[in-house]
Amino acid sequence: MIVYQDELYIGGQFLLDGEPRCLAKVVGNQVVPTLIDPVGVINDLEIYEGKIWAAGNFNDLQNLLSWDLSVVSYSTVGSSKYAMGYKLKADTDVMYMSADASGIIGQSNVYIIQDPGWLEIGQFDYPVYAMDIYNDQLHVGGAFSHEWTSNVELGAVASWDLNNWYPVGDGVPNIVYDFMVDGDQIMACGELRNKLGIVNFGTAELIDATWVQPWWAGTYVNT
Repeated sequence: MIVYQDELYIGGQFLLDGEPRCLAKVVGNQVVPTLIDPVGVINDLEIYEGKIWAAGNFNDLQNLLSWDLSVVSYSTVGSSKYAMGYKLKADTDVMYMSADASGIIGQSNVYIIQDPGWLEIGQFDYPVYAMDIYNDQLHVGGAFSHEWTSNVELGAVASWDLNNWYPVGDGVPNIVYDFMVDGDQIMACGELRNKLGIVNFGTAELIDATWVQPWWAGTYVNT
């Protein structure tokens, strides 16, 4: 979900008025179609350079969409036109994107979006689902354990210093789906494995280079 020009937009894959949709907006207490009708799925929405940007898969051909409420553009980021886009993160003067490097579950790449065009900056062995800016550096999270361009082993979280990728702390066990950043604090959210080996939806906070889960992690399931 994002707010663009004082209106709330939602992305995903859903039925609206009996028709499959992936983009809509909220007007009052109703969800209504937008002026454009992309076919596919949206995994993330972001605002960058005065436009709405969407990462996902469209028409089985593209994985990135941009729209300024008048002109819509589709593009393919990466080497495969069937790739799936996962996450977008806009910084001061740049936007990052993660996407499958191929049309199958496997290698996931991270890109800088340069309108028009893109630049690949990372190659991960499994999907990158989360991105945020922490301590002025791009941080990514996901299901990965290795980044190929820097040839570094990782624990589902990595940071980029504009040249190389590095591990963040002692790593997060299992899969990270999102980050929460507040000043000098960062938390990872996802399917995390606790000290008992139990995998649960939860959070871990980076404290003194160690990812710390709450003492109650894994003792119950939130609903």
